[in-house]
Amino acid sequence: MHESFNQTENYEGNWTNLQQTRIRNNITAYKKLLQIYINDLPTEPNPESIVKVEPQKENLINIFKSFIGDNKEKLESLAESAEDRLNEIHSQTHYESSKDNNKHPSNLGVYISSEDKDVVFTDATPLNSESERIKAEPRHKDIINAHEKFHRFYSILPNKLKSVITAPFERMRSYPIKFQADEILARMAQLKNYFGFEGDETFTKEHLAYAKANYINDTNMDNNMKEFFEAIVDEDGFINIINTFPC
Repeated sequence: MHESFNQTENYEGNWTNLQQTRIRNNITAYKKLLQIYINDLPTEPNPESIVKVEPQKENLINIFKSFIGDNKEKLESLAESAEDRLNEIHSQTHYESSKDNNKHPSNLGVYISSEDKDVVFTDATPLNSESERIKAEPRHKDIINAHEKFHRFYSILPNKLKSVITAPFERMRSYPIKFQADEILARMAQLKNYFGFEGDETFTKEHLAYAKANYINDTNMDNNMKEFFEAIVDEDGFINIINTFPC
């Protein structure tokens, strides 16, 4: 256990199960954030009313109220069935070859939105801490599994919240703009898994500094985490978001 914080770094248990527990323990907060957003959705979107805000300068809960333009019925359904969906997602894991999914082993896994299915590639080849391609070990596949399941749980992320999530970052060049927020939020969840977070523990700048220095070496896996760390340009904004969004 690192002396600067109470959690144990480099959590050695099952990250997928830990992540499920943490999201379940924060499910009320997750539903509340969505419901606040839903309640203020107008019948007809008015794009002119959308303004760019700096998340670190205003309470994020109030920011949720100001955005419009998403499918209200989908969001309402997601909020109402959050617990059931979380359990369904974690009830099974699909292990398939990358070739069967028209991908490369370096992609590690995939969330297929058209089938609402998360997949871990049996032939996954992650980058290790030396930037060499290696055959994925069981722990790597657990990290991949948690990552893809997170994408599936957050598959309907209110569009205008994405600009809030991406605000403290430069663009991650490995991903299209439309997927930036999804990939950022999933890696925030990875950091909480790394430190063994089970509930609403506070993530600090000390956690971030330690993870930047040790995460890739400890896990011996870089699924664009180096790029993720380097893209952070506003640490205060980052800390605000990782502690506000249930991830």
